[in-house]
Amino acid sequence: MTLSIKTTLINRVIAILTCCLMVLVSCKNNQTKETEEPLKKVKYAVIDYANGQKQKSFNGETQSSSTTNLSFRMGGIITTMNAKVGMKVKKGELLAQLDTREIDLSVQQINEAVRSSKIQMETAESTLERTKRLYQSEGASLSDLENARNNYAQASAAYESNLQSLSLQRSQYNYAKIVAPNTGIVSSVNAEQNEVVNAGGNIITIDSDDGNFQVKVSLPENYINEVELESEVLLLINNEEKKGTISEIGYAAKGASFPILVDIENGAENLRPGLSATVIFDIGSASQNNSLVVPIEAVRQDDTRNYVYQMVPLENGTYQVTKKTVKIGDISGDYFIIVSGLNQMDYIAIAGLNDLYEGMKVQLFKN
Repeated sequence: MTLSIKTTLINRVIAILTCCLMVLVSCKNNQTKETEEPLKKVKYAVIDYANGQKQKSFNGETQSSSTTNLSFRMGGIITTMNAKVGMKVKKGELLAQLDTREIDLSVQQINEAVRSSKIQMETAESTLERTKRLYQSEGASLSDLENARNNYAQASAAYESNLQSLSLQRSQYNYAKIVAPNTGIVSSVNAEQNEVVNAGGNIITIDSDDGNFQVKVSLPENYINEVELESEVLLLINNEEKKGTISEIGYAAKGASFPILVDIENGAENLRPGLSATVIFDIGSASQNNSLVVPIEAVRQDDTRNYVYQMVPLENGTYQVTKKTVKIGDISGDYFIIVSGLNQMDYIAIAGLNDLYEGMKVQLFKN
């Protein structure tokens, strides 16, 4: 009886210990699962060969092939404004004029000075001729003759000076007018009759009416070396495709882009300035078809080398980060051409690079 009781107690103790051990193992496993951190997901790119030319589109605006901004060469009050937006004008047509009453008064005053100086010059000339005759008959001295000559020279100079002043003052009438320099269409009028304006301010803008139009577009600085003068582009204007030719590439950047002008080759007769246009450029060249490329944002640089973070596959969708040295060549659009260091189908990180390090285990971020 005693032996049986002992055996029963021993079995119960073993059972209790087994349960406790199972609970401890289960808790440990749960704790491990709770403390195990998930792997970082990394945005990536796959190394591949360039597709040669890539199409990039940018928004622009149509404009006339010739635009002329007109202004007064002097300030004043506008008394005449004939120009109206949309009006067709001919070369030499009067578009606007300033009040000329002050010019009239100045011209009148200088005219009086011209008449007076002319009389003085004619009197001095007559005196000189009389003195010459007297000198020849010994009725006047050499000194008298020299004085007569000097007086005539001064009077003649004064008369010529007043004539020049009169011519200059009369030219002010032209400065007070805006005349169409060529045939065209008025595209903007920036002042009204009776308005006071300053010299040099843009008053009227005329666009050519020859049917030739351009598109002005800004190209980001990382693409500017990928386009050339006289190269063809595709244009989308009013949902219609048109051909264009690059006629001008800006030399100096404005902000982070360069201005480019594209001549429209066909179907420009129904266009107007200021229409929205999409310009489609072929970026890069066909000679790059056999070049491996890497996104610009994936390349880092330290003191001695350029490198990328390559992700080497392990198992179960896990990858190990490796810092891989690369040699890069020219830029092609958004990419560096790879000279050495990577192979086709290699995986590289393109975002969150500051959080990566050698040997780190990650997963791929799939869109």
